Parts: sequence; structure tokens; C-alpha cells
Amino acid sequence: MIPYNYAEEEVFAFIKNQCSNDETITFMPYDILRGLNNEVVVPDMYLPKGCHKLGIKPKTCIEVKLNLRYDTLDRMRSMDDFIRTNLPGEGFRLMLVTIERVDKKQYSISGLVSRSIEIVCYDDWLSQIGNWEGFASTLLGEDVLEAMKSVRKSFLAGPNTFFLGAGVSRSEGLPDWKGLLLSLIQKITGKYYKESDLDAILKANGNSSIILGRYIRSLITGNTDMENYVRQVLYRNRKERRVNSKTIKAICDAVQYNRNTVKSIITYNYDDLIEQQLSAIGIDAASIFDSHEPDNRFPVYHVHGILDQEGLKSSKIVLSEDDYHEQYRRPFLWSNIEQLHALQNHNCFFIGLSMMDPNLRRLLDFTKSEENSKKQREYHCFAFMRKGDVAKYIHDYKRQFLDEQESILANLGVRVIWYEEHDDLPNILNKLYKE
Repeated sequence: MIPYNYAEEEVFAFIKNQCSNDETITFMPYDILRGLNNEVVVPDMYLPKGCHKLGIKPKTCIEVKLNLRYDTLDRMRSMDDFIRTNLPGEGFRLMLVTIERVDKKQYSISGLVSRSIEIVCYDDWLSQIGNWEGFASTLLGEDVLEAMKSVRKSFLAGPNTFFLGAGVSRSEGLPDWKGLLLSLIQKITGKYYKESDLDAILKANGNSSIILGRYIRSLITGNTDMENYVRQVLYRNRKERRVNSKTIKAICDAVQYNRNTVKSIITYNYDDLIEQQLSAIGIDAASIFDSHEPDNRFPVYHVHGILDQEGLKSSKIVLSEDDYHEQYRRPFLWSNIEQLHALQNHNCFFIGLSMMDPNLRRLLDFTKSEENSKKQREYHCFAFMRKGDVAKYIHDYKRQFLDEQESILANLGVRVIWYEEHDDLPNILNKLYKE
């Protein structure tokens, strides 16, 4: 039996892992806190022998809350009054564990401290133990917690496809999309530009990466094609073949341990880092970039083309405005078919994507309208997105802007899972299938 609330589940599992063999964490039996009139007050969890590692004393009753509200304070006071009145001298202790940090000097909270009710922030425990896995920063509110439960439930049910963007490769030291385009300008022209000059060029191209891509293609003279320039810029800071990225490893581990449910990977990246890591853990993967026939190997679809580091796998890449127009013009292009198949038939998990790719948004819009006509489930697409990346240049009304972006993606049939730091992502991905 697990606690009904996801925040409680996290805290329950954490405390349980810190308890020794003779220390147990359990739910409060109803007959322990029974009052004179047979009323009961039941906390979220109970440690009859405490937990030495966390400094929790024996016979401690624990309440877990995301944040402190007046009803929480009232409940803690009522529980304390109940114990004092009905069970004097029994040695029961009360502890309140909060996910969000609180000011203990605040008047309403100091009243709990004066009653000897201990208040602990979950983050402090994690830091104390040195077991911080980055997941606590994702506990942002009940809506996000509910979303994580939905994600896990969908993933375990399957079938699933991962959609990967530049943010995944960036974790291995490759440039992000903007960095790639601006580096290409310098590589092709042979000139050094200040960052402000490069930003001005982007702005002059409507702040559109695909229009900038078309501008970059126009700069090329001679026999060297765009693909050669891209390969040089893409791997210039990468010397070894071994993959070190925790994010890439977490994605590949999810494939390895869930082969029955994970059917494919669709990547918008030109590199083959995913295939390298899959090979390292014993999975034979097929890099597909010119056909939608995957044979019997695990398929990794490079829908924007591929340029591996050694130059053994190469194709024309989708980078500029005219490349996208070609995708629009050919609705039965294999890459469109594979994306549509996954969007219509699989649970889809978007990782390292800004969700601004125009062709992807077009396909999402089409899929959502098809689902509405068939009255299918509301969400089976989930995007893991870092707040700072989405609202990087927004200073005022940042929360409102994020809410609006979330609403727009919801209209496309995608539910957003926000996280704070890039280091959080691998551990969140592990939560898809690990307890």
C-alpha cells in the first residue's frame, strides 16, 4: 500500500530507504490515536522506532505537505491538541515535512514550533543524506505531480516512442540549434562575429531558425555543401566516441528495460549518439534516414537526416526554410508517415525539444483534430521542458508566460512536465518506470 498523494509517496520511499532493518515506517493504525469519544486523528505515516539516520525520534507521527496553508496549520494544531488531551504521557511526537521551503519565523508557523511540532524541509533531508537525485525540484505543485503520475501510467502501459531534440545532444557537448546556426555563419564566411552581431543577423531573419537556415545556405559558394560544414561544426568539441551524458543513458536505459513497450525513437538530431549508447548496452539499433523499413533492429528514425562523426552515415539534412517546404509539399514522405504513425498510435515523450519545430506542430495539430473527431484520450503526448529555456528572456510575468505556453501545447494535445535544472532530467526519466 502506498500513500495516496505523490508527494507523500516520494517522502515515504525516501524515509524508508534511510531506516535500518529494525526501524519501520508504516501507516498509523486507527486504534493508536483513538480519543475518548472514539474519534481518531490519523497522520500520513508513523515511525514507532524513529529513524536514527534522519534524526527522527521514536513514536513520531509525520504529516507531508507541498506547502503550508491555513488548513494545514489548523490540522497540525488539532492533532497536537488531540494527543495532549487523549494520550498524555504516551510520548508521541509530531513532525511536519514540507516540499516547499518555509519561513519558521513566520507568526503562524512559529506557533507550531512553540508546541514542539518539528518542521522539516524535504530538500534539507536530501542534502543532509547526500542522496539528492534532483527530483525534489520538480515537485512544483499538485498539477505537476498529477501529470507525473499520468506520464508513468501511460509509459508502463505503452506502446511508446521517444521524440528527441537538440537539448539531448547538447548534454553531450554538441551545440544547440541556435549555436549550430550561428557557428555555421562564422565557419562559412571565415569571419569572426561578436555575439551581438550574430543575434542581429538572427533578428534580421525574423528570429526564425529555418529562415536563418535559408540565409546560411545562400552564403555557400564553391563545391562544399551544407552537410560538410554542419558536420565540422557539430563535432568540433567532441573528441571521443564514448557517451557520458546521463540524459542519453537514461533514455537508452528506458529502451533496454522496457523493450516490450518502447517501440522506436524519432530524433531531429543529425548525430548518432543514441545509437552509440544503445550499442554500448547491447541493443542493435538501426539508423533510419532514407526509408521507413526498420528490419528487425530497434529503429531510430532520423527525420531531419543524419551526419555521424566518422562520415560513415550521411544524408541530405533538413535545416532551412525550403527544406521544410519540401516536407509540407510531400505529405507521404516517409519521415512524415513515421511521425504521424507514432503520434496517432503511441504514447509520445518529447525530450530536449523547444516544441517550436513548424512541421512537428503541424503534425500535432492534425493528430489532435483527428483524435477529437474519434473522441480518443485527451493526453498521450508529454513534453519535458526546462522553465529557464522556455522563458529565458522573460523577466516580468514569467509564470503567466509559462502558463500560456502550457495552454498552447495542451491545445496541440501535449502535456508539459516542467523541471528546473538540466541535471534533474535524467532522474525524472528514470521515474517513468523505476519505483
